Amino acid sequence: MINLSELRNEMTKAALELLEFWMKNDLDEENGGFYNVSCWNEVMPDSEKSATLNFRIFWTFSYAYLIYHDERYLRIADRAYNYVSEHFIDSEYGGIFPILQSDGTPIVTEKHGYVHSFAIAAFAAYYRASHNHESLAMAQQLFEKVEKCGKNQYHGYHDVCSRDWVPADKHTGGTMDSVKRDKSLRPNMHLLWGFDQLRQAQQTSEVDDAIERLSILLSDRMVDHRTWAAIQAFTGDWECVSDLEAYGDNFELAWILWTTLPCIKDSAKASEISQVCTNISNHSILSGVDREYGGVYQQFHHGKINTEKEWWVQAEAINGLFSAYCHTGEERYLEEAGACWTFVRDKMIRPDGTWIWKTKRAGKCFKAWEVRGPLMCPYHSGRMLLQSLELLETTLNKEINGGHHHE
Repeated sequence: MINLSELRNEMTKAALELLEFWMKNDLDEENGGFYNVSCWNEVMPDSEKSATLNFRIFWTFSYAYLIYHDERYLRIADRAYNYVSEHFIDSEYGGIFPILQSDGTPIVTEKHGYVHSFAIAAFAAYYRASHNHESLAMAQQLFEKVEKCGKNQYHGYHDVCSRDWVPADKHTGGTMDSVKRDKSLRPNMHLLWGFDQLRQAQQTSEVDDAIERLSILLSDRMVDHRTWAAIQAFTGDWECVSDLEAYGDNFELAWILWTTLPCIKDSAKASEISQVCTNISNHSILSGVDREYGGVYQQFHHGKINTEKEWWVQAEAINGLFSAYCHTGEERYLEEAGACWTFVRDKMIRPDGTWIWKTKRAGKCFKAWEVRGPLMCPYHSGRMLLQSLELLETTLNKEINGGHHHE
């Protein structure tokens, strides 16, 4: 039986140490914003600045302030807001520049759906933390721009558009095996999360409707209803063009879809999507959990399991398993989450609070991949820890009051 109080204490320690490290070690005091980080945890002062990294850190510290009310976290969020507002926003065409030079000059001017998901989420979370109405307005403007220009004719969202929002023949969001794809999972999945973050800041019928449409699309079209794995890439007429199954994406999609169920107006459809999430979770436990060494495998590709363990996969697995417990009330999901956390605690978290990027199956780290930007930052790990701690606190309170945590 998992000890929830002990788990809460361990996760609290991990969350505070993670935030402390990034707060003290990644501020670019010369140019503003945040450094990219080398694989040896050395800052790169003249390196490019990634919108993904900066907006992820912006979201993390905004959300951390909502949880802990530590003014230091709000100051980091203030700093992030000032930098991204000045440098990453395209004042001519709207939207977010994905890559800047170290001095803030745009290098890449295309508009990536993946990047906009984090920008919308970060501006929305910062509004909740700071009550800065300009931040909320920016989140809404980005949402409207994506809604107007980012959709494709098949009702998903484009991976990439040109600077002036014309769909481009390029793709983002991970390595895929086909150039035939018209749309892919990750931009759409992350945009759904970004839209839901905006809904939590200010609920509107436009945002609710977009969440409902995209939730149904993801559940109906971007999940294989035979295997219950998330599908990575499609042609325009929804032909699957990738046999890559990423276990982290499976778990992440499930918990994001569960989060957006309040926007599904048809109760029967909401129940159907909830069952899809449960099926995805069950499949991923059976296929992706390493019963011998712990943790969750990276992916299944070309008929083979990649048994390496990446930090973000573990974080999203724990998020997904906690969500499965929350929505089904089945204790086995809580036990699975606890087992995955044990692997993370013992094999992935370093003494300074940072997480190792990737380990071999048994937990031995790849020395060259210990810490890395622009994707490696306190976002996946921080989001998991903060959301899990909220759930654990609610669960423990209900146990004290004699209730059972089941939504």
